[in-house]
Amino acid sequence: MKFSAEYPEENIGYDTTRSRLCPFWVRMPTSKDGDTCLCKKHENVQLLNDKLYQLGVVKLKHAEDFLQQVCCSTEKFMCMTQSCEVCHKH
Repeated sequence: MKFSAEYPEENIGYDTTRSRLCPFWVRMPTSKDGDTCLCKKHENVQLLNDKLYQLGVVKLKHAEDFLQQVCCSTEKFMCMTQSCEVCHKH
């Protein structure tokens, strides 16, 4: 789409030409790509968890799994900001 916008005179479709000219790292998103977030805030949490896992401090490799053990809900603002009464008791 970006190419077509920048070069409207070129008419290429999704065929062998596009596949041949497209860099190898560009790929169509799949359904599993929708659940990932690589923003700075979330990636920093995962990097911190990776190091703690490497040092043997935590036993869970994924930050989401670790967060589910230390707070009631990863969906509630109060839990994620350590303001939840139930989470605070743990």
